[in-house]
Parts: sequence; structure tokens; C-alpha cells
Amino acid sequence: MSFVWIYLFLFLFFGMLLIVPLKNVLKLIPFGLIGGFVVAVVVNISGTELGLWQFNTGLLFIRGVPLGILLSWIPPVVVFAYLINNSNEVVIIISYIFLFALFTAILTHLSVIIGYRDYLNWDVVFDFLLAAVIHSGLALYLKANLKLDISLI
Repeated sequence: MSFVWIYLFLFLFFGMLLIVPLKNVLKLIPFGLIGGFVVAVVVNISGTELGLWQFNTGLLFIRGVPLGILLSWIPPVVVFAYLINNSNEVVIIISYIFLFALFTAILTHLSVIIGYRDYLNWDVVFDFLLAAVIHSGLALYLKANLKLDISLI
């Protein structure tokens, strides 16, 4: 039993609060729940059941995936949505996609190095590519469909 994924969630949650104004967090939480939590459930349960990776530690598991890791996807997606929503330059949006994918791959790979999860039929390059695809989809959705009244102020 380990609280590591809950600690990760709390670290990311407080980081989110430092970056995104509270009024905007409240507006973006629904997107974070769908684009973060729901996507995390689909990706991680699928990856676990397909034998691509496994989690070795956690407090509460849902079909082999610690609940904390699923919750940990919410804050970064809220930050991502906030940044994307406030940018209209393609180069900036692509940079955010690249940086969030890189951050995801590094964090995931660190969890493998530390022993909290194992790659079975997967590796860090696939993590980066999967994260880039997911963040590209989130960015496209945000730019095409979501016109939220939020600002960088």
C-alpha cells in the first residue's frame, strides 16, 4: 500500500492552483474531469489490460490502476486547457502540446525507474507519442468547440 499517486495528485493540484486563477479552475474542472480523469481511465485500464504496463503500488486500485494516478490527470488537463484557451498562435499551441507530452513521458518514465510501475510491452517513446496524440486531441477540441470566458489575468 502506497500513497505515492495521492501525493502526485496533491502536488499537481497545488501546482494547478499556482498557475490557474481559482475562478478559471472552477470553469475548467468539468473539462478536466472528462479530458483528464475519463481519458486516464480509458488509457490506463486499456494499457493495463492489454499488457502494455502494470502498476506496482497504490492505495485503491480500479481494474489494476491506482485511483490516485487517474485523479492526477485532472490538474494538468485544467492547466493545459487554460493555456490553450488563452493562445491563438499555432506555434505556441504546438509548443504546449510538446511540453505537456514531454512532461507526461518524463513523469511516467520516472515512475518506472523508481519501481511504481513497469513497462511490459511499452516504452518512454510510446508514452511521449501517446501523450502528444491525447494533448493534440484536447487542443483541437478546445479550439474548435470550447469558448470559455477565461483570461490570463
